[in-house]
Amino acid sequence: MTATMAASVDLRLRRGVTILDGPGVCDPPGGHTGNARRQHTQRGRTCTSIAAIMRMTFFRFLDVCDFVVKTTAINVTDLDTLDIWLLKPNELSSGSNYAWNFRDYILPSIRKLNVALRLPLAFYGALEEDEDMISVASHHTSAVSMRCAMWKRLWPAICQLPQLRSLHIWLDHDGRPSWSFVNERLALRRVIAALTASAQSRSEEGTMPHMDIMFNLPKLHPRFSRPDTHFQESPPPPFTIERRIRQRFHCEERAGGNFEATYKADFPVLHQLPEYIKENAKWLLQGDGMMSQEEDEMTLEDVEKFETMLWNEGTTDPYSLIVE
Repeated sequence: MTATMAASVDLRLRRGVTILDGPGVCDPPGGHTGNARRQHTQRGRTCTSIAAIMRMTFFRFLDVCDFVVKTTAINVTDLDTLDIWLLKPNELSSGSNYAWNFRDYILPSIRKLNVALRLPLAFYGALEEDEDMISVASHHTSAVSMRCAMWKRLWPAICQLPQLRSLHIWLDHDGRPSWSFVNERLALRRVIAALTASAQSRSEEGTMPHMDIMFNLPKLHPRFSRPDTHFQESPPPPFTIERRIRQRFHCEERAGGNFEATYKADFPVLHQLPEYIKENAKWLLQGDGMMSQEEDEMTLEDVEKFETMLWNEGTTDPYSLIVE
């Protein structure tokens, strides 16, 4: 018996599997009790190692989330995406079974949010009809109606972000007409109302810092904009409106499914006038053999004032006056 056991031990030692395989030295002949104990111990150590790796990975995940919300701005360019992003966890689809949801961890800590939306012109018209208590669904597609519903609920949801410090909103429509055909006061009414209520609440609590709120909108055409439908002057603090030159080239689908880039001027139509004057003056001076002299150059602001004067005087084509 002793010789047999010694031979068994010696065999296992030579094979080098005393830990991972074979019955124990004190096991009864043909028994596997020691093997089961070793496998159980091995599984326990493996589970402990996996748990340690999972904890370390989770802490790294939290570090990444913390880094993202502290150092970057979240940019959203789609209304549907923004709507889903702001849904509460119990409102989300249960199709995802991820234990670590990036959205759930960074949403309460977002500090900078940039929203850039280029929506159909019909959407802004639907907002106006909805404000006038006209059934939006009876005149527009279900997609437009759904966007109107999203528009109503997303701004209060944004204001509920507890750590939000900066909100920049970039808006436009996807058609060729001037932005001035959009009633921007009405389009932004719900936005401003939600943000005003949030700012007042923050001020009363005295615990939340000031929030930077900026709207970036296309420039208004003097011929079509009105004080009752447009912010011809910037609204009172804490809101700020920046105006930009709207795109001139638009993609249009032609017969046969072909696409073509078309040009549509918008205010200021003479936006290239300063460069034209500068180049023309340079050529004239060179032709006369004179050295160029530093003079006050025409700025884009000067062009806008000049063109606004022309439109207010009834001019229909500023280009014609320049050519003449």
